[in-house]
Amino acid sequence: MKHSRAETLALQLGAMPTDASAQAFYALDRGFFKAAGLDVTLTVLTNTASIASAVSAGAVDIGYGSVVPLAEAHNRGLSFKAIAPAGMYAGLPSTLMMMVSKRSTSRRGLRPRRG
Repeated sequence: MKHSRAETLALQLGAMPTDASAQAFYALDRGFFKAAGLDVTLTVLTNTASIASAVSAGAVDIGYGSVVPLAEAHNRGLSFKAIAPAGMYAGLPSTLMMMVSKRSTSRRGLRPRRG
């Protein structure tokens, strides 16, 4: 659905120059943001910590980064909102993992649903 200029929302997006952030670059290049009514300016930052700093400072409106550094920030009392997964792998075996301390009461994770 195309949007008129009056409905366009300007948005500063921070992303890393990695394959994990490729969706942001593709969306900008292919016009997907414009088609959704977003006028996106992409700022390339080196890692999730720098993206989180830029979001906190208001230099970018939204950041495209990794979950682990945000979990670490949360543990240090910083608050961020995760609005959507960007890249997600649902096949087996999983290429990602969650880790817990040896002292944790958690002993097993959730298995992905099949089929």
